[in-house]
Amino acid sequence: MSANPPNADAWPPFKRVRFVLVRREPWTALPAQGLVLDWRKTGQRHQALVAYVDEALHPKRIITEWMPAEKLTPIRADPNVIDYGTSPWDRRRR
Repeated sequence: MSANPPNADAWPPFKRVRFVLVRREPWTALPAQGLVLDWRKTGQRHQALVAYVDEALHPKRIITEWMPAEKLTPIRADPNVIDYGTSPWDRRRR
């Protein structure tokens, strides 16, 4: 018996990308990890309502704002690929 499930047992891929990298000013700053909550179109441009943690603020804060799509880089996630052995949370529990 194989350790990999047959294709019929796999979850379908996500239809929309929800995880993004958020590029902020200054452009040299490390991008924040964000979650897209909603989309809207304003004129010819698309904007996303994004929630992310601003690590530069002390204390850190969760920021939710409309951002132009040009400032976002999608991060694709496959629900069928989970690496249980390399999670940083697994290492902290040991």
